[in-house]
Amino acid sequence: MPDAADHRRRIKLDGDPRLDGIQVAEIVDAALAGPADVLSGYLHRFHGLRVPSLPNDHIAAAAKRVPAGRAHDAGMFFATNASDRCAVKVGLALLATVSDPGDTETIKTLGLLSNQFGSLASAAVQKRPDSIESLRWLAERSSGWARVDAVERLCRIGVGNSRDWLLRESCNGEYLNSYFAGKVATAAYLDEAIAARDADDPLIDHTGRLLAAMTRADGHGLSLRDFPPALRVVTAFANHATRGAASFERYTSLTQISNYVNSPAGRQNYLATPSAESVTRLLASILNEPKWLDVEPNAAGSGD
Repeated sequence: MPDAADHRRRIKLDGDPRLDGIQVAEIVDAALAGPADVLSGYLHRFHGLRVPSLPNDHIAAAAKRVPAGRAHDAGMFFATNASDRCAVKVGLALLATVSDPGDTETIKTLGLLSNQFGSLASAAVQKRPDSIESLRWLAERSSGWARVDAVERLCRIGVGNSRDWLLRESCNGEYLNSYFAGKVATAAYLDEAIAARDADDPLIDHTGRLLAAMTRADGHGLSLRDFPPALRVVTAFANHATRGAASFERYTSLTQISNYVNSPAGRQNYLATPSAESVTRLLASILNEPKWLDVEPNAAGSGD
Protein backbone atom coordinates (compact mmCIF):
# COMPACT_ATOMS: atom_id res chain seq x y z
CA MET A 1 0.00 0.00 0.00
CA PRO A 2 1.38 3.48 -0.84
CA ASP A 3 0.61 4.80 2.65
CA ALA A 4 2.35 1.89 4.44
CA ALA A 5 4.92 4.13 6.11
CA ASP A 6 2.13 5.99 7.91
CA HIS A 7 0.48 2.83 9.24
CA ARG A 8 3.27 0.80 10.80
CA ARG A 9 1.97 1.34 14.30
CA ARG A 10 -1.01 -0.84 15.10
CA ILE A 11 -3.80 1.09 16.80
CA LYS A 12 -5.23 -0.99 19.62
CA LEU A 13 -8.80 -0.77 20.84
CA ASP A 14 -9.18 0.00 24.51
CA GLY A 15 -12.34 -0.62 26.50
CA ASP A 16 -15.72 -1.80 25.27
CA PRO A 17 -15.53 -2.97 21.61
CA ARG A 18 -19.11 -1.72 21.15
CA LEU A 19 -17.67 1.80 21.30
CA ASP A 20 -15.41 1.10 18.32
CA GLY A 21 -16.20 3.61 15.58
CA ILE A 22 -17.77 6.33 17.73
CA GLN A 23 -14.95 8.82 17.19
CA VAL A 24 -15.01 8.13 13.48
CA ALA A 25 -18.79 8.62 13.39
CA GLU A 26 -18.49 12.00 15.12
CA ILE A 27 -16.15 13.22 12.38
CA VAL A 28 -18.47 11.77 9.72
CA ASP A 29 -21.36 13.70 11.29
CA ALA A 30 -19.38 16.92 11.02
CA ALA A 31 -18.36 16.22 7.42
CA LEU A 32 -21.91 15.41 6.34
CA ALA A 33 -23.32 18.48 8.07
CA GLY A 34 -21.34 20.87 5.89
CA PRO A 35 -21.48 21.63 2.17
CA ALA A 36 -19.94 19.19 -0.31
CA ASP A 37 -16.93 21.39 -0.97
CA VAL A 38 -15.65 20.98 2.61
CA LEU A 39 -15.19 17.19 2.31
CA SER A 40 -11.61 17.55 1.10
CA GLY A 41 -10.72 19.01 4.47
CA TYR A 42 -11.68 15.73 6.12
CA LEU A 43 -9.55 13.38 4.00
CA HIS A 44 -6.87 13.15 6.69
CA ARG A 45 -9.05 13.66 9.76
CA PHE A 46 -9.51 9.90 10.26
CA HIS A 47 -5.82 9.05 10.38
CA GLY A 48 -4.70 7.98 13.85
CA LEU A 49 -8.14 6.69 14.78
CA ARG A 50 -9.04 3.02 14.78
CA VAL A 51 -11.19 2.93 11.66
CA PRO A 52 -13.12 -0.38 11.51
CA SER A 53 -12.41 -2.68 8.57
CA LEU A 54 -15.91 -4.15 8.86
CA PRO A 55 -19.35 -2.50 8.63
CA ASN A 56 -19.89 -0.46 11.78
CA ASP A 57 -23.18 0.50 13.43
CA HIS A 58 -22.00 3.95 14.52
CA ILE A 59 -20.79 4.95 11.05
CA ALA A 60 -23.96 3.51 9.51
CA ALA A 61 -26.07 5.54 11.92
CA ALA A 62 -24.22 8.71 10.94
CA ALA A 63 -24.93 7.96 7.27
CA LYS A 64 -28.62 7.47 7.98
CA ARG A 65 -28.91 10.85 9.68
CA VAL A 66 -28.63 12.57 6.30
CA PRO A 67 -30.33 11.98 2.95
CA ALA A 68 -29.08 8.86 1.16
CA GLY A 69 -27.69 10.89 -1.72
CA ARG A 70 -25.56 12.97 0.63
CA ALA A 71 -24.13 9.86 2.31
CA HIS A 72 -23.44 8.28 -1.08
CA ASP A 73 -21.67 11.30 -2.51
CA ALA A 74 -19.49 11.65 0.58
CA GLY A 75 -18.70 7.96 0.51
CA MET A 76 -17.62 8.10 -3.14
CA PHE A 77 -15.55 11.21 -2.48
CA PHE A 78 -13.65 9.64 0.42
CA ALA A 79 -13.24 6.30 -1.34
CA THR A 80 -11.87 7.74 -4.59
CA ASN A 81 -9.96 10.86 -3.48
CA ALA A 82 -8.16 9.78 -0.32
CA SER A 83 -4.44 9.00 -0.23
CA ASP A 84 -4.87 7.51 3.24
CA ARG A 85 -6.49 4.10 3.79
CA CYS A 86 -8.46 5.33 6.81
CA ALA A 87 -10.56 7.72 4.73
CA VAL A 88 -11.07 5.06 2.04
CA LYS A 89 -12.47 2.71 4.69
CA VAL A 90 -14.83 5.42 5.88
CA GLY A 91 -15.96 5.98 2.30
CA LEU A 92 -16.66 2.28 1.76
CA ALA A 93 -18.48 2.11 5.10
CA LEU A 94 -20.76 4.93 3.92
CA LEU A 95 -21.32 3.20 0.57
CA ALA A 96 -22.34 0.06 2.45
CA THR A 97 -25.37 1.95 3.81
CA VAL A 98 -26.86 3.04 0.46
CA SER A 99 -27.62 1.44 -2.89
CA ASP A 100 -26.41 2.91 -6.19
CA PRO A 101 -25.62 0.53 -9.07
CA GLY A 102 -23.49 3.15 -10.79
CA ASP A 103 -20.62 2.77 -8.33
CA THR A 104 -20.33 -1.04 -8.33
CA GLU A 105 -17.21 -1.21 -10.51
CA THR A 106 -15.40 1.36 -8.35
CA ILE A 107 -16.22 -0.57 -5.19
CA LYS A 108 -15.11 -3.87 -6.73
CA THR A 109 -11.83 -2.33 -7.85
CA LEU A 110 -11.11 -1.06 -4.33
CA GLY A 111 -12.05 -4.50 -3.03
CA LEU A 112 -9.12 -6.01 -4.93
CA LEU A 113 -6.94 -4.52 -2.16
CA SER A 114 -8.60 -7.19 -0.08
CA ASN A 115 -6.40 -7.08 3.00
CA GLN A 116 -7.55 -3.53 3.73
CA PHE A 117 -10.84 -3.02 1.92
CA GLY A 118 -12.21 -6.46 0.99
CA SER A 119 -14.79 -6.91 3.74
CA LEU A 120 -16.20 -3.39 3.41
CA ALA A 121 -16.33 -3.75 -0.37
CA SER A 122 -18.29 -7.01 -0.01
CA ALA A 123 -20.77 -5.31 2.32
CA ALA A 124 -21.18 -2.46 -0.15
CA VAL A 125 -21.72 -4.56 -3.29
CA GLN A 126 -24.27 -6.67 -1.43
CA LYS A 127 -26.49 -3.56 -1.39
CA ARG A 128 -26.41 -3.34 -5.18
CA PRO A 129 -28.02 -5.21 -8.08
CA ASP A 130 -26.18 -8.32 -9.25
CA SER A 131 -24.81 -8.72 -5.74
CA ILE A 132 -24.26 -12.47 -6.15
CA GLU A 133 -22.09 -11.99 -9.23
CA SER A 134 -20.16 -9.14 -7.59
CA LEU A 135 -19.54 -11.10 -4.41
CA ARG A 136 -18.27 -14.09 -6.37
CA TRP A 137 -16.03 -11.78 -8.41
CA LEU A 138 -14.51 -10.40 -5.20
CA ALA A 139 -14.29 -13.79 -3.50
CA GLU A 140 -12.35 -15.46 -6.30
CA ARG A 141 -9.84 -12.58 -6.33
CA SER A 142 -9.41 -12.29 -2.56
CA SER A 143 -7.58 -14.08 0.21
CA GLY A 144 -7.62 -14.13 4.00
CA TRP A 145 -10.53 -12.65 5.89
CA ALA A 146 -11.83 -10.80 2.84
CA ARG A 147 -12.37 -14.13 1.07
CA VAL A 148 -14.09 -15.51 4.17
CA ASP A 149 -16.42 -12.52 4.30
CA ALA A 150 -17.33 -12.62 0.59
CA VAL A 151 -17.96 -16.38 0.56
CA GLU A 152 -20.04 -16.26 3.74
CA ARG A 153 -22.16 -13.46 2.27
CA LEU A 154 -22.69 -15.55 -0.86
CA CYS A 155 -23.87 -18.45 1.25
CA ARG A 156 -26.25 -16.24 3.25
CA ILE A 157 -27.99 -14.41 0.41
CA GLY A 158 -28.26 -17.40 -1.94
CA VAL A 159 -25.67 -19.02 -4.14
CA GLY A 160 -27.50 -18.35 -7.41
CA ASN A 161 -25.33 -19.01 -10.45
CA SER A 162 -22.26 -19.15 -8.20
CA ARG A 163 -22.93 -22.73 -7.13
CA ASP A 164 -20.41 -24.24 -9.53
CA TRP A 165 -17.71 -21.86 -8.31
CA LEU A 166 -18.50 -22.53 -4.67
CA LEU A 167 -18.38 -26.29 -5.24
CA ARG A 168 -15.15 -26.25 -7.26
CA GLU A 169 -13.05 -23.20 -6.38
CA SER A 170 -14.10 -21.44 -3.16
CA CYS A 171 -11.50 -23.22 -0.98
CA ASN A 172 -8.06 -22.00 -2.00
CA GLY A 173 -6.08 -23.97 0.61
CA GLU A 174 -5.78 -21.26 3.28
CA TYR A 175 -6.34 -22.16 6.92
CA LEU A 176 -9.21 -19.66 7.09
CA ASN A 177 -11.18 -21.81 4.63
CA SER A 178 -12.31 -23.79 7.67
CA TYR A 179 -14.48 -20.84 8.71
CA PHE A 180 -16.71 -21.11 5.64
CA ALA A 181 -16.25 -24.67 4.32
CA GLY A 182 -19.30 -26.01 6.15
CA LYS A 183 -21.42 -23.09 4.98
CA VAL A 184 -20.43 -23.78 1.39
CA ALA A 185 -21.18 -27.49 1.79
CA THR A 186 -24.63 -26.65 3.16
CA ALA A 187 -25.67 -23.74 0.91
CA ALA A 188 -24.39 -25.32 -2.33
CA TYR A 189 -25.86 -28.77 -1.55
CA LEU A 190 -22.55 -30.60 -1.65
CA ASP A 191 -24.24 -33.90 -0.75
CA GLU A 192 -26.27 -33.83 -3.96
CA ALA A 193 -23.38 -32.75 -6.16
CA ILE A 194 -20.78 -35.29 -5.00
CA ALA A 195 -23.31 -38.15 -5.02
CA ALA A 196 -23.71 -37.84 -8.80
CA ARG A 197 -22.09 -40.65 -10.78
CA ASP A 198 -20.63 -38.18 -13.27
CA ALA A 199 -18.93 -35.96 -10.68
CA ASP A 200 -15.98 -34.28 -12.40
CA ASP A 201 -12.40 -34.12 -11.14
CA PRO A 202 -12.52 -30.42 -10.07
CA LEU A 203 -15.60 -31.17 -7.97
CA ILE A 204 -13.98 -34.27 -6.44
CA ASP A 205 -10.72 -32.52 -5.58
CA HIS A 206 -12.51 -29.49 -4.15
CA THR A 207 -14.83 -31.71 -2.10
CA GLY A 208 -11.72 -33.16 -0.50
CA ARG A 209 -10.57 -29.64 0.35
CA LEU A 210 -13.97 -28.75 1.82
CA LEU A 211 -14.12 -31.90 3.97
CA ALA A 212 -10.51 -31.52 5.12
CA ALA A 213 -11.21 -27.89 6.08
CA MET A 214 -14.25 -29.03 8.06
CA THR A 215 -12.04 -31.37 10.09
CA ARG A 216 -10.25 -28.20 11.33
CA ALA A 217 -13.41 -26.19 11.96
CA ASP A 218 -14.23 -27.19 15.56
CA GLY A 219 -14.92 -24.02 17.52
CA HIS A 220 -15.19 -21.56 14.63
CA GLY A 221 -17.10 -23.18 11.79
CA LEU A 222 -19.32 -26.13 10.93
CA SER A 223 -17.23 -29.20 11.69
CA LEU A 224 -17.49 -32.47 9.82
CA ARG A 225 -18.94 -34.22 12.87
CA ASP A 226 -21.78 -31.64 12.98
CA PHE A 227 -22.58 -31.86 9.24
CA PRO A 228 -25.78 -33.96 8.87
CA PRO A 229 -24.85 -35.68 5.57
CA ALA A 230 -21.22 -36.18 6.63
CA LEU A 231 -21.16 -39.96 6.22
CA ARG A 232 -22.84 -39.87 2.81
CA VAL A 233 -20.55 -37.14 1.52
CA VAL A 234 -17.35 -38.73 2.84
CA THR A 235 -18.33 -42.09 1.34
CA ALA A 236 -19.10 -40.56 -2.05
CA PHE A 237 -15.87 -38.56 -2.04
CA ALA A 238 -13.77 -41.57 -1.05
CA ASN A 239 -15.28 -43.71 -3.81
CA HIS A 240 -14.78 -41.01 -6.42
CA ALA A 241 -11.25 -40.21 -5.21
CA THR A 242 -9.99 -43.70 -6.02
CA ARG A 243 -10.65 -43.20 -9.73
CA GLY A 244 -7.57 -42.79 -11.88
CA ALA A 245 -4.08 -42.05 -10.63
CA ALA A 246 -3.45 -41.30 -6.96
CA SER A 247 -2.71 -37.59 -6.53
CA PHE A 248 -0.98 -36.01 -3.57
CA GLU A 249 -3.94 -33.63 -3.02
CA ARG A 250 -6.46 -36.46 -2.77
CA TYR A 251 -4.07 -38.43 -0.57
CA THR A 252 -3.79 -35.46 1.79
CA SER A 253 -7.56 -35.00 1.95
CA LEU A 254 -8.22 -38.70 2.51
CA THR A 255 -5.60 -38.83 5.26
CA GLN A 256 -6.93 -35.78 7.09
CA ILE A 257 -10.48 -37.06 6.93
CA SER A 258 -9.41 -40.54 8.07
CA ASN A 259 -7.45 -39.13 11.00
CA TYR A 260 -10.44 -37.04 12.03
CA VAL A 261 -13.09 -39.77 11.89
CA ASN A 262 -10.77 -41.99 13.96
CA SER A 263 -10.09 -39.30 16.60
CA PRO A 264 -12.05 -38.80 19.86
CA ALA A 265 -13.10 -35.34 18.65
CA GLY A 266 -14.39 -36.73 15.38
CA ARG A 267 -16.28 -39.68 16.83
CA GLN A 268 -19.22 -37.55 17.92
CA ASN A 269 -22.64 -36.51 16.64
CA TYR A 270 -23.09 -37.58 13.00
CA LEU A 271 -19.82 -39.51 13.04
CA ALA A 272 -20.76 -41.47 16.16
CA THR A 273 -23.35 -43.74 14.55
CA PRO A 274 -22.72 -47.44 13.77
CA SER A 275 -22.60 -46.52 10.07
CA ALA A 276 -19.45 -44.53 10.74
CA GLU A 277 -17.52 -47.78 11.14
CA SER A 278 -18.09 -48.63 7.48
CA VAL A 279 -16.68 -45.23 6.49
CA THR A 280 -13.65 -45.79 8.71
CA ARG A 281 -13.02 -49.17 7.09
CA LEU A 282 -13.49 -47.72 3.60
CA LEU A 283 -10.91 -44.97 4.19
CA ALA A 284 -8.46 -47.44 5.71
CA SER A 285 -8.80 -49.86 2.81
CA ILE A 286 -8.23 -47.09 0.25
CA LEU A 287 -5.17 -45.67 1.99
CA ASN A 288 -3.66 -49.15 2.27
CA GLU A 289 -3.86 -49.78 -1.45
CA PRO A 290 -0.38 -49.86 -3.08
CA LYS A 291 -1.00 -46.80 -5.27
CA TRP A 292 -1.85 -44.68 -2.22
CA LEU A 293 0.98 -46.05 -0.07
CA ASP A 294 3.43 -44.80 -2.70
CA VAL A 295 2.07 -41.24 -2.84
CA GLU A 296 3.81 -39.76 0.19
CA PRO A 297 7.34 -41.15 -0.39
CA ASN A 298 7.12 -40.20 -4.08
CA ALA A 299 6.06 -36.66 -3.15
CA ALA A 300 8.78 -36.38 -0.51
CA GLY A 301 11.42 -37.39 -3.02
CA SER A 302 10.19 -35.20 -5.85
CA GLY A 303 11.97 -32.05 -4.68
CA ASP A 304 8.72 -30.09 -4.94
